[in-house]
Amino acid sequence: MKSLFRLLPFCLLFLMSVIVSVPVNSTGDGDCSDFEAIFLRGSGQKIEDSDFKAFQKALEEQNVSSKIEFLDLDYPAVSVSNFSMALSTYLSAGESYKFKSSVENGIEKLKNHIKIESKKCPEKKFILAGYSQGAMVVSKSLPSLNAEKILYAGTFGDPKLYLPEGKDSKNTACKNIGLSNYRVYVPDCDVDEGVLTALNPYQEAGFRDKLGAFCNMNDFMCGSNLNLLNPLKGHLSYDSVNGYQKFAEIVADKIKERKNSSSSVKTTATYSEKKLKDVAVLFDFAQFGVSVADLKQYSISSELKQKLVELGRSGARVAFYNVYSVTNRAELLELVADFTADDIDKVIDKMNYLNRDFRKYNFATASDNIYYALSKISNEARWRGNAEKNIYLITNVCHDADKTSFDGTNYEKALNEMREKKVRLSVISEKGEEATFVSKTLIQGTGGMPVGKDLSKVRYSKNNSSYDIASKIFSKKFELSDDVTLVIVNDVVYGISRDKEITILGLDESLDNSVVLIGYNAVGQRTSKRVYNFAPNLVKVPDCSNAS
Repeated sequence: MKSLFRLLPFCLLFLMSVIVSVPVNSTGDGDCSDFEAIFLRGSGQKIEDSDFKAFQKALEEQNVSSKIEFLDLDYPAVSVSNFSMALSTYLSAGESYKFKSSVENGIEKLKNHIKIESKKCPEKKFILAGYSQGAMVVSKSLPSLNAEKILYAGTFGDPKLYLPEGKDSKNTACKNIGLSNYRVYVPDCDVDEGVLTALNPYQEAGFRDKLGAFCNMNDFMCGSNLNLLNPLKGHLSYDSVNGYQKFAEIVADKIKERKNSSSSVKTTATYSEKKLKDVAVLFDFAQFGVSVADLKQYSISSELKQKLVELGRSGARVAFYNVYSVTNRAELLELVADFTADDIDKVIDKMNYLNRDFRKYNFATASDNIYYALSKISNEARWRGNAEKNIYLITNVCHDADKTSFDGTNYEKALNEMREKKVRLSVISEKGEEATFVSKTLIQGTGGMPVGKDLSKVRYSKNNSSYDIASKIFSKKFELSDDVTLVIVNDVVYGISRDKEITILGLDESLDNSVVLIGYNAVGQRTSKRVYNFAPNLVKVPDCSNAS
C-alpha cells in the first residue's frame, strides 16, 4: 500500500502531462489561415478542372508569405446545352430551367461558406474568383457579402458584365477615358455588357478597388465581338492567356499592402449576419359583411406577438395598419403605429384593445379595399431602402379577385405593384385555408408565406390546385434578320442560327421565361440585341362564394 502511495504523485504528474499535451479544437487564429481563395467554376466543369488549377497555380507562384487555403466551391455548375454552330429552327427550352437554380445554389453556398468560416476565423479574408457561370455567382453574390471580409474578387467571362463606358457614343473607352474602376483586362473597347441582362450596378460601393473584371478579346459571353470561325475560343482561354496571372499579381499586392498597414494595429472585421427587415402588419376589415363576432377575433395572437417582439430585438421594424370597407371614414387605410423596433409588445397590446373593444365599424360598401391597402402600403410606407419588405395580412375572410377597391385598384394591379416594390405578402389566419383561399396567387407571386394562427404553414388541399399558377407548355416563334443570331433561352446560350426564323419549344407557362436574340454582322460585330420576357401566367381566381 505504501508503494502505491509513493507512486501516486508520479501518476498524477503523468496524467497532467497527458492532459496538457492533448490537442484542442480551437476556433482561434491558431487554426486559421490568413486568406482563403475560393473559385467558382464554369458550366459543366468538374471540381478542380483546368481553370481552377490555373487560378491556384497563379496565386501560389506569387510566393506570398501569408498562408492561403484554396477551395473549388462545390455547387452544381450545370451544363444544360452544348453550344451549336448551326442551330436548327426548333429548340427545346426544357433543360434551361436548371441553369437558374444552379446559379442560385452557388450564391447560397458561397454566402454560407463565408459566414461559417468568418465565425470560426474572424481575421480571415477571402479571395473570390469565378469563371463563366461561376463569374455570375460571384458578381451576384457581392451585394449580400460584407466587403470588409473580401480582399479581392475577380470575374472572368461574366455574361452579366456591365461597362457603361462602352455605351458612350463618343467611344471614350477606346480613348482610355472614363474607364470603370473594376475594368482590369477588357481589350475590346466596345464592350458594354454581357450577353445576359447586365448587372447594374456591377460594382457595389464597398467593393471599390476590390473587384476586377476580365473579358478576353472575342469572348462574346461578356460582350466582346464574336469570332465566327471559332466562337468559343475567347471564352475558353482564360487559363492560357495569363488572365489568372494578372489577377494573382493584384492579389499579391493587396496582401502586401494589408501586411504593411496592419503591422502596428490589429483590427478585427466581423461578418454581419443581420439582414434589415421591415414588417407592416395589416388588419383586414376591408370587405363588406364581416360579422361583429369575426371582428372580435381580430387581435394579434400571443404567438405572433412574441415573433414580432423578437424581430424588433433583432433590428427589424414593425408598423401596424387597419384597412376598412366603409365609405364614410376619412381614412380607409389607418396607420395605427408607424415603423418602430421599440416597445412592440406595448404597441400590440394597445392595438388589440382598440380593435376588439373600442372601434366602431360601419360597413357601407360592397367594394373590397384590400387591394387598395396592399398597393398603398407597398408604395407609400416608410420602408428602408435596403430592407426586406413584408406585409403580414391578418384576415378571416376570403377576397374575390373579381372585385375592386373604391379607387379602382384590383387584384392584378396590387400584385404587380407589390412585385415592383419587392414587397412580400404573408397571410395569417386562424381559419387557415378558408381565409387564404384566393390569396394564394398573391402570396406565391410575391414570395410570401401563408400561415395559420400558430404560424405554421397552411397546406392547400388537392382540390384547390386549379388556383395555382398555370402549368402549361407553350412555344414561341421569332423572326431573325441579322447575318447570324446568338440565341439565349433562360440565361442558357444555345448557339448560333443563320436562319431567318427560329421556334423555341417547351417553354413552361408557370415560370418566368426570357429569350435573348443578339445579332451579328458577317465580321462578328454586334448589330442588335432583343430581349423578350414572359411572366408566369396566373390562373384567374374564381369567386369567393365557393370558398366558404
